[in-house]
Amino acid sequence: MPRVRIPRSASMGSAHVVRVARARNRQSSRRWRRRGRRGQVAAVATILGLLLVVTFIANYLSTTLPNTMSQNDLQHEAQVQNQLAQLSALLQKTASAGALTAQISQPISLGSAAAPPFAGQDGSTVNALPNGTSLSVQFALTGPLRLPTGGTPNNGTYSGCPAPPQNPKGFSCSEGATLDWNFSAGNSSVYVVSGKGTFSAELNFTTNNSVIYVNGVGGATPLVSVFGNHNSVFVNATGGTALTFLLVGSNNTVSLNAKGGGGLVIFVIGNHDAITTSVKGTSSVFMEAFGGYDSFTDTTSSSVVYYIGFNLVNANSGFCPYGNVANTDTVGGSGGNVYFNNTNYSGPGGVPPGWIAHYSNPAQSACPYVITAAVSQTPAGTGFIVGLRNTYAPSAEVAYDEGAVVYAQPGGIPVFVVPPRLTYGNGVFRIFVPQFANAVSAEAGVGTADANLRLLAVNDYSFPRNGFTLGNNSVINVTVVTPYAAAWYAYFQSVASLAPYVTCSGALGVCTALYAPGGPLGTVTLTLPTNGIRINLLVGLYSFALS
Repeated sequence: MPRVRIPRSASMGSAHVVRVARARNRQSSRRWRRRGRRGQVAAVATILGLLLVVTFIANYLSTTLPNTMSQNDLQHEAQVQNQLAQLSALLQKTASAGALTAQISQPISLGSAAAPPFAGQDGSTVNALPNGTSLSVQFALTGPLRLPTGGTPNNGTYSGCPAPPQNPKGFSCSEGATLDWNFSAGNSSVYVVSGKGTFSAELNFTTNNSVIYVNGVGGATPLVSVFGNHNSVFVNATGGTALTFLLVGSNNTVSLNAKGGGGLVIFVIGNHDAITTSVKGTSSVFMEAFGGYDSFTDTTSSSVVYYIGFNLVNANSGFCPYGNVANTDTVGGSGGNVYFNNTNYSGPGGVPPGWIAHYSNPAQSACPYVITAAVSQTPAGTGFIVGLRNTYAPSAEVAYDEGAVVYAQPGGIPVFVVPPRLTYGNGVFRIFVPQFANAVSAEAGVGTADANLRLLAVNDYSFPRNGFTLGNNSVINVTVVTPYAAAWYAYFQSVASLAPYVTCSGALGVCTALYAPGGPLGTVTLTLPTNGIRINLLVGLYSFALS
């Protein structure tokens, strides 16, 4: 039967075209199913992997990172505490050694460690203590300390010397004699005291317009004190112990000679006093003068002279140095070292050859023979605050506060990392008072700040000494005005020897309240009895700069 061709147009009609499926290989079909399953597994694995990564990151950000950064912040706090504690120790050690012009450099780490790439360093700020912060020490002085038996004029003790008349104007003592005596037999007189060998003497002369001769004085503790004006004094010292000479008065002329290696220690409180010295052997000369228009002339090049200006004639302050009064004092003779409390010297004749001049502006201190003595600080106080701007740990402050190092957190009780440089016990009161000569500049960031300090002046006061003692039945007042009053108050209360004598006052219960940055200042006061007490007061003045 012949085939009938169907036209193309007819094949595109409404009839459905049936396609006959090609025969499939069974093995090829299984291979196709396996490929499908593999794709599904890969997709699921990718999703699970992404979920795992996201979970890990989320867990790291929510748990591991905060723990790591919290530890970094706490380690940074400990690091800053240690750095400020080291600075506190260095300041006291430098002042104790009297190392004038010594430079101190202490790094302060502002940034904590980071945890890259998710967390950077937490930074810090450095700022001065608030205005009004201060530390002051006040006490009463009386003098002279040495009054022989009875403590009255024309009285004392003697051994190896003839019995004195009623109002003696002198003694002639034998070898090995001891004479402790107050001479006050009148003005316009001639006083003569002489001895031989190991003649030991402690002598007070209270007179005006007189001539005083002291010959052969030596022994264990030779001391000659002259109280008065317009006197001419001649002293010859022998033996290996330095002679201490104290002059209180004006318009006096003094000639001091020493041989035997003991040397001379001279204290002058007065105006227009002329001191001339002559020493032999290895003897040295030290003089400290409070006043104006005083002069010193020596015959050795080993003299050390300190001029601390004070206007005793027309004083309106009890503090030394007093203005630029030391600019009127002069030196002469062979030479040595002279210290002026000025930044330069333009006095009469200038500084002569052989003398090395030193200039400094020491911290103010009490002048001798002033009833009330005080050591106070600048209104900005001495110290600074390192503010720790923690993100993963509570914010905190580490402060150098008047020699102490304080740690404080908002809402917490401030505590001492390093307590104040103050002790009271066993008959001795000791305190170190640091002072900054300039304001503390502000710093901020995550780097390392370098605190650079230089010791400009140091004053070391010990009483009783050199004719001065603490007043009978008087007190020592130590007053601290600080934002960390709670730390000071709690510390003083914890020390058995100080607890009975501490008081605290301030607004908003600052003495015991939780710490609030920028809150009120508190005043903590120690009122210590002085009966039977020795005082050692060390004051260091430093320049301060942050870089």
